[in-house]
Amino acid sequence: MDDAERTRGFLLAGFSALGTFLVVVLVGVAVLGVGLDRPVRGQDGPGGGDTRTLSQGELVYESRCASCHGPAGEGGVGPAMTGVAARYPDPADQVELVVAGRGQMPAFGEVLSPESIEAVVAYEREVLGG
Repeated sequence: MDDAERTRGFLLAGFSALGTFLVVVLVGVAVLGVGLDRPVRGQDGPGGGDTRTLSQGELVYESRCASCHGPAGEGGVGPAMTGVAARYPDPADQVELVVAGRGQMPAFGEVLSPESIEAVVAYEREVLGG
């Protein structure tokens, strides 16, 4: 085996090891459900809610709610999220609104899971509502 073949073999082994490492890291992130920019489960968010729930709520809000309530909850077609906890002191009332809809607000009870609805309500109350 000449030097060029040894070098080529070394490089291929190096790329193979790097590729394996990256696959392991990506699979670990996917399996554990931990995003590189997301807090780890069990840490408390700003209002005491689990940050994983708040992260899920943020994703639901961005995909289902922001077009009417504004990207930062500032309002638009739908009302602003500021003061939402005062309008709905019992979170169950806000959950019911999201489930059943009202007026121009569509019902999401058949579209979103109960966990997603609870997560988006927590996000709206704890992150956007202040």
